[in-house]
Amino acid sequence: DDRTLLQFPLTHIGGILLFVMHQLRCGSSAVFMDSYDPELAIELIARHAVTAAGGPPAVLQGMLGARGFSAEKVRSVRLTGSGAADVSPELMRLAKERFGAVAYRSYGMTECPILSCGAPGAPEEKLHGTDGRPSPGCTARLVDDAGRPVAPGVEGEIEAYGPQLCVGYLDPALNAAFTPDGFFRTGDLGILDEAGFLRITGRRKDIIIRKGENLSAKGIEDVLAEHPKVGDVAVIGVPDPASGERVCACVVLRPGANELSLGEVAAFMDARQVMRQKIPEQLEILAELPRNATGKVRKDVLRARFRAAS
Repeated sequence: DDRTLLQFPLTHIGGILLFVMHQLRCGSSAVFMDSYDPELAIELIARHAVTAAGGPPAVLQGMLGARGFSAEKVRSVRLTGSGAADVSPELMRLAKERFGAVAYRSYGMTECPILSCGAPGAPEEKLHGTDGRPSPGCTARLVDDAGRPVAPGVEGEIEAYGPQLCVGYLDPALNAAFTPDGFFRTGDLGILDEAGFLRITGRRKDIIIRKGENLSAKGIEDVLAEHPKVGDVAVIGVPDPASGERVCACVVLRPGANELSLGEVAAFMDARQVMRQKIPEQLEILAELPRNATGKVRKDVLRARFRAAS
């Protein structure tokens, strides 16, 4: 009786794997949508007794905030999750609470999909706060800037290997992304803990260089996502004559939140003992964040907009 709701492009690697190949392999079924509509998603869950419903953060947030959402309509859901973009622990906790289901995170890319995934039975703090352990047969190797393995608990670039890893690119020039021993350099930063759980901490290029110090945008976003007035957030660097770049938080307010000041943000982060250099110096309130078809935030659009304004 397993039924999964497809809410993002079928041509995306997640669409192919999770909503076609998985069903063929396991004998389950999928409910397709022509285009994403959170209100329709809730109705389809109720109508078809969907058992698994999730998606990129923007999709999951849309469902949780739908006017038609009710515990009765989603009572068939046993599993919900998110991936394909930065996922906050707060979103996972909210999904578990609203759906009354197991909520987990996963991590992968077109070149090596589902490199890691949460699994039922794992401690809740690992399900919500990490991207799970490497999938069976897969290896996530973390290395420093010189390509040397780092110790557990130390941030490094993720190099991926597994049976689902692509063999290369049509353009041979791009194959420099592979190491001599066959691992794929993802460009993502992460931490692998002593228990083998992987947590994505950012992108090598998604950093803000403030007074010569590299700051992870994702680390700042994860803290801001816990603010009760913040519904969605993206952090970028904008040019600053004194510091090189300053931290700019682009925020979408939660429904019912009227305003949010830079002072409130600073006080919130200071109370959580966030280093002062990571506290935003600029705050932009937006109606929504620009996203691509798979729900990833278009930070290039935000940078172009606010760098021009600065």
